Amino acid sequence: MRRSVGRPRIASDLFADQLSTLLKAGIGPVEALRGLVKQARGASAPLLQDVLLKLEQGQTLASALESTGSFDDLLVALVRAAEETSDLPQALERYLQHALQSKSVKQRIVTTSIYPAVLLVVGGLVMAFLLIWVVPRFSAVFASMQGELPWAATLMLRWGELVKAHGTALLLAIGAVAGGTVAAAASPSVRGRVFARLLRQRHVGYYVQLIYLSRLYRTAGMLLDGGIAFPRSLQMASRLLPASLHHAAEQALEAIRSGVSPSAALEAAGLSSPVAQQLLLVGERSGELGAMMTKVAAFHEGETARAIERFMRALEPTIMALMGVGIGFVVIVMYLPVFELASVIR
Repeated sequence: MRRSVGRPRIASDLFADQLSTLLKAGIGPVEALRGLVKQARGASAPLLQDVLLKLEQGQTLASALESTGSFDDLLVALVRAAEETSDLPQALERYLQHALQSKSVKQRIVTTSIYPAVLLVVGGLVMAFLLIWVVPRFSAVFASMQGELPWAATLMLRWGELVKAHGTALLLAIGAVAGGTVAAAASPSVRGRVFARLLRQRHVGYYVQLIYLSRLYRTAGMLLDGGIAFPRSLQMASRLLPASLHHAAEQALEAIRSGVSPSAALEAAGLSSPVAQQLLLVGERSGELGAMMTKVAAFHEGETARAIERFMRALEPTIMALMGVGIGFVVIVMYLPVFELASVIR
């Protein structure tokens, strides 16, 4: 389902938690929604009011949630499956477990990324300050000197002249690069092209693919446990994949619909790994394919999280060393002429 343009998003995990608590207390869905509407604040209030109105008009909860375009597609799918099996509280619990696991993985990645990001930003600001503000003013000391200047002083003079003549353009260029980087990171099409290139890399591509396979397997496993058939579960879960892997997902779906086993179809489409293959075979024999797909996701999430932590631990000293070398070079260029001139005066 495509989300409605301009519609606000609601915290689906919080909604599922509150609704699950009320349902477990013996309150019906309509009465539970009325209670949630009364305590809702901000943008969520009209959304929940809209859901309640549709429920009172006779629509199912899944249809009411889907019509708003503001709830997680996975939550809508689990609720729709639960309406057929009458286990809505369990479906909400499964969604909450998925949300907590996803947040845990994201938190580990964000936590390990904060320090290198801060180093990079602070180091970049210090370098920009030295090059655009300090060095041009320091070079003015040597501008009036006659005769041959040391190479470092000449370099500073040339840089100072460049900043004086094109300082505004340099600042605009730096701002444009920073703004373009942020805009590119926020653009789905740019991210898709970047991920497609990363997937082609030998080592980085392996872990990038594992991240998406983890999402695919966890979502499909939850939908299977919720009572949705495997082809439909895989089709819905494949929406989480980048565009570069959509063709592989379609290939796997066509093979499954033609009678190929899920493990063989996913392996042939390149959407599997040796560990996933073994666990899927176990799930096919035991009839617990959904549980095995969830285990595959947990295994690969742990593997990628450990790899990211190792990479960040190696990246921190690398960034510090590069920043130290860059700032040290600028400082040496600034003070070396002073030392050389002092030795001449003596």
